[in-house]
Amino acid sequence: MPKVGSLSDFLSSLDSVSAEKVASWLNPPPETALVENKLGNRLLYPQVLPLTPEELDFDLAVLREAVSLEKKSFLNTNTHKLTIPQACLELFPDLKKLIIALVDATTPLDITTVIAQSQNGPQNLGTIIKPHLQLRLDQSQQAGGVSITIEDKKYTVENGQVLLIPIAEPTVSIKYESQQALLLGRTLVVTQVIGGPLGLLIDLRN
Repeated sequence: MPKVGSLSDFLSSLDSVSAEKVASWLNPPPETALVENKLGNRLLYPQVLPLTPEELDFDLAVLREAVSLEKKSFLNTNTHKLTIPQACLELFPDLKKLIIALVDATTPLDITTVIAQSQNGPQNLGTIIKPHLQLRLDQSQQAGGVSITIEDKKYTVENGQVLLIPIAEPTVSIKYESQQALLLGRTLVVTQVIGGPLGLLIDLRN
């Protein structure tokens, strides 16, 4: 069975992870006793790779809960940077799934640069945009939608959706527009964002 690094290589809180909270990240949530058993096996055999989609979902759920316990090690709210250890990237090669899990765990807001930290130094991976949704009870589910314009191409994201836009360039200029989802406290923002292997991820989930 293939083996590489493990969650314990970059997380120090695995022993403190709650089985009940891990279960809450899974759909449908399994019984707590089953999660406790899987967590025990994960600690006993930390380097075994997930071989099925269900095993990967479980490891991502564990990652979410563990990172939420030590989010300051990943997210710097002063510099608006999300730093990912190289071992984490190697363990979860699907970059979109990994970033969504880390967004769930660290809850960044507004504009966040994503950086990979390796022995060769930091590498820019891309940018996360997570607006403040300003929905009223009498508004529809779609009222928080936004549009992003990049080089005359417009992308639309509705409330509840996640959109990943490929951006290979080091930086690009974007125009952000929304009636209800505020970015940097505004409904219209023109700014530059970092590109890279991830690109630009816009998250309009509550």
